[in-house]
This record gives sequence, C-alpha cells and structure tokens, in this order.
Amino acid sequence: MHLGTTSHGIAQSLAASGGGDFFGALRERSAAMPAHEWKRLRAMATLEAPRLDATHPPTALRIALLEARPLSAPSVRLTGTLWRDMCAELTRLEPASRQALLDQYRARLYY
Repeated sequence: MHLGTTSHGIAQSLAASGGGDFFGALRERSAAMPAHEWKRLRAMATLEAPRLDATHPPTALRIALLEARPLSAPSVRLTGTLWRDMCAELTRLEPASRQALLDQYRARLYY
C-alpha cells in the first residue's frame, strides 16, 4: 500500500529497458527497505486527505480501520500442500501480470 512511488519507478525503469521481473524487483526493494523508511511512508500516508473523486480511501484510513478491528484466529490455515499450491498458482500468473502492468505503464507514457 505504501509502495506506489517505488513500483512506479520500477515500472518506468523496466519499460525503458524493454522489460524484466517487476514482481521480483518489487520484492527485493521492499525487503531491503529499512524500518525507518516504512515508518516514514506510513507517516506520510496520514497526511493524505480523503477525496470525493478517489476510488479508495487513503491508505492511512484503511490501515486505521484494520487496526481498530479485533484480531481473531483465522478459520483457514494455509500450510503444507495447500500453501505450496497457492504459491505455485500465483507464480504462474506473474508473467502475464508483469506484462500487463508494463504494457499499461507504457500506454500511459504515450497517451
């Protein structure tokens, strides 16, 4: 939710270079991001005001709503084969998703 600028930069770089592993780059960047940067991004999100023309509430409001709800034990646990199957299915979708994201980014550049 906080990685809009980061994902935009990755998409721009990959679109300019002819493509690449968008999701891999996003995972690497988010894993390398220090805790203080996550904290800064969250603080910045609280400054975003709600807008009537927005499709979603600001990130900070969505996080606040989730934090206000009591946590309960999940009714489904993804472990073992079920977890591996789900990860494999999502991994199979990555190439098409990556291409669609880069195509959309390129189209916006020249719109």
